[in-house]
Amino acid sequence: MTNTHFSGGSPRPEAEVFVDLKALCTSPGYIHAIAYFSARDNLIRYSGPQLVVKDLEHQHSHDKLIRTEISTLIGLMVQCPIDLSLPEPKILDGYIEHTETLLQDLHSAMESHWFEGCDFRSGKMPEHDPFATATGMREPIFYGGSRPTISNTETWRA
Repeated sequence: MTNTHFSGGSPRPEAEVFVDLKALCTSPGYIHAIAYFSARDNLIRYSGPQLVVKDLEHQHSHDKLIRTEISTLIGLMVQCPIDLSLPEPKILDGYIEHTETLLQDLHSAMESHWFEGCDFRSGKMPEHDPFATATGMREPIFYGGSRPTISNTETWRA
């Protein structure tokens, strides 16, 4: 995925991304994409008699959806009657890929305020305090505190 802040592009407006997300989330059988994300990103798989730190490392991946993202998808999906039909595998794969792209677009839109006035090529930093406005706080509130902290020495009994 390309970070628009480093590539010189500008992110899509957040409202536009939400329109596309809502259309996707109300697609026939989309609930199966949400089930996929929930299982992929929240199940903790382990083998052996104990759960160890290595079993939890995938929870820190930037490739997984966080709870607020999955909750947003569910919230958009329930705004229309839910179609429980099982989509063809190609369609389901398309839902998954399109969802991840739109969520990256949403993240870029939310964090864009942080980079207003920046020029990474010249080293110019913003002259505003991104924490001083509600717009600047949206991204850290939506994405912050969603991943557990793992100590390298911890072990949990199964």
